[in-house]
Amino acid sequence: ANIHRTIESGENLYSSTSSAGRDTIRHDIRNLRDRWETLCDEVTEVHRKLDVNLSQWSLYDDNFEVFQKWILDTEIKLK
Repeated sequence: ANIHRTIESGENLYSSTSSAGRDTIRHDIRNLRDRWETLCDEVTEVHRKLDVNLSQWSLYDDNFEVFQKWILDTEIKLK
């Protein structure tokens, strides 16, 4: 994945970078990993919510069909 290549590229710079530069790179990589983890967590939560909504929609749709059939059957009986 791109995140792993980016982190690996940053880590490869360590040997040719000054001590202050390595600290900056470490900080940037840590920040990148944290932001990536946060994004992954948010995507997981959105996925969970979508699953819940899909389940609720399916239940609604099933109930709607049953109710609609009942109405049609009742109309036929009343005629």
